Amino acid sequence: MKRMSLGLFNTYDPKRLHEIHIRTIARAAAVCYAFDFNLILVGFPFKNFREEIVNIRTTIGKEGEYIRIMLNRNKILHVDYPNNWFPAHMGEIIVATPDPEDEKRVNELDILKLSKKKNLCILIGLGRKGLPKKIIRKAKYHYEITGRNVELETCTVIGIIPAIFYKIKTLLEYLKKVPL
Repeated sequence: MKRMSLGLFNTYDPKRLHEIHIRTIARAAAVCYAFDFNLILVGFPFKNFREEIVNIRTTIGKEGEYIRIMLNRNKILHVDYPNNWFPAHMGEIIVATPDPEDEKRVNELDILKLSKKKNLCILIGLGRKGLPKKIIRKAKYHYEITGRNVELETCTVIGIIPAIFYKIKTLLEYLKKVPL
């Protein structure tokens, strides 16, 4: 499996860092650390990303310690809002949406197959608006995580996506070792 990333697309205030940004980054960093995902922050209002993010302190994620661990391991990336589309180094973009287009819908097995060939970024929206419609329309792949088109809160999705793929990966590794 190539690199898997969780992408957070900021749809809150693009000009000023708020407590919701800080707490969400801390939550996502802890989850991504636990389940071996990279974290990509899109459109977060940092003036000097590395300097500002390393100084985040919050009650979540060992007072922001997972942010610093992930940063030191080069597993957190910050990118600006895309002009046309996302930079190639983010990997193939898969948008998480409760309302996928049928012809673009992918499931966990499709994503695992893609991950053998490409780095992937499963992108979710941070904020009440979710991902912008133009991003959803332009994405080649749509992933609906519940199988029932249920819209979930952002932090719930942050926890579910890396956990699903980590557990599938560890199960597949286990099955290779154990004859059935």
